[in-house]
Amino acid sequence: MTPYRDVPSGAGLDGRAGLRGEAGVPSEQPGRTTEVGVSVRTVVLVKPDGVERGLTGVCLAAFEEAGLRLVGLKMLTLSPETAREFYRTHRDEPFFDGLVAYVSSGPVVAALFDGPDAVRRVREVIGATDPAQAAPGTLRALYGLSVQRNTVHGSDGEESARQEEAVLFGPC
Repeated sequence: MTPYRDVPSGAGLDGRAGLRGEAGVPSEQPGRTTEVGVSVRTVVLVKPDGVERGLTGVCLAAFEEAGLRLVGLKMLTLSPETAREFYRTHRDEPFFDGLVAYVSSGPVVAALFDGPDAVRRVREVIGATDPAQAAPGTLRALYGLSVQRNTVHGSDGEESARQEEAVLFGPC
C-alpha cells in the first residue's frame, strides 16, 4: 500500500500552493502573465438547481476542460441580502426579486476560475441565459431547466467578476 504524503496546509494535491486556500479564500492574485497573455479571474456559481441535481462536479469539470484553473471554491447558502448584493446590477429588472429568492433558496457552489480571457471562455462553456436558446453542448443547453433555473451563473465582464469575487470570497 502506498502511504499518503504529507501535504502542507493550503497546498494543492500536487503539494504546491493552489486549489485549497484557507476557508475557501482564493489562492493567488489575478493579473499574472502567462504564455498566452494576462490571466484574469471570473466567478462561476452553480445555482441551487444544479447543486440539488448533483451537477456541481460536471459543471466545474467543464471549465477545467476548457483550460481554466480553479483557484477558489466554497459551498454556501446565500442570504437574501448577499444575493441582492451579488446581483445588484439587475436590481432595476422586473425579474430581480424572483432571482434573489431563487438563488437564496438553497446551497450554491461558488467557484473562482483563472486564465487568459477567462470571462469569455466561461460564458462560452455556459451558453445563453435561456437554455432553449443556448448552443448545443453548453452547460445551460444540457442542464438548464428555465431562464431562471439555468443551473450556472458566470460573470458577464471583468468588472462584475471583481465585484462578485468580493461579495463571495472577500475583497481582492
